[in-house]
Amino acid sequence: GVGYLLQGIAYNQKKMFDKAIENDLKYTKFNPGDAYGYFCCSLDYLGLKDYENALKCINKAVEIEPNNAVYVDEKKYLDYLYSSY
Repeated sequence: GVGYLLQGIAYNQKKMFDKAIENDLKYTKFNPGDAYGYFCCSLDYLGLKDYENALKCINKAVEIEPNNAVYVDEKKYLDYLYSSY
């Protein structure tokens, strides 16, 4: 499972967001309770300017870890982008 997440991060760094999302979604399927996978997924959707799916992922991350300031801040940012789009 972790291999998918690591591949997703590598693809993100190469700006290959479609491939990154594919790996992130596989990771979250095997690790549905890991908020970090959803956070990574939201960043990849953000890279594609797909704010709706980015929000879905970050909302899931915040649902799992509501006290994680990084996730909460990212959600606020995506809420702003989505409402301005």
